[in-house]
Amino acid sequence: MYLTGIKKTEEKIAVEVEMSDALKQIGSTLNFYSDERGVRYQVKDGTLYRMEDISRHGSPIWENQTISRDHRTLEAFLAFEVMLDYIQCIEEKKK
Repeated sequence: MYLTGIKKTEEKIAVEVEMSDALKQIGSTLNFYSDERGVRYQVKDGTLYRMEDISRHGSPIWENQTISRDHRTLEAFLAFEVMLDYIQCIEEKKK
């Protein structure tokens, strides 16, 4: 996570972070996001999976872990992906 600014007053300290970093942290807490290499998430047949490449080299070998089959969780995950993509686009335009 990258700090974009720190402001200190007599009573408070405010820390600013990039929006995408804040959303990634929320996604990580909800088990919707990982910045680990070889980890991805996928919705297939009404199920959210965490997929991890367990190969050490060459073609990927995916190990699937079921995260949820609950439709509200799937909707939240899809909304998270859209929001993260949108925020990253905004941040790229600012650079």
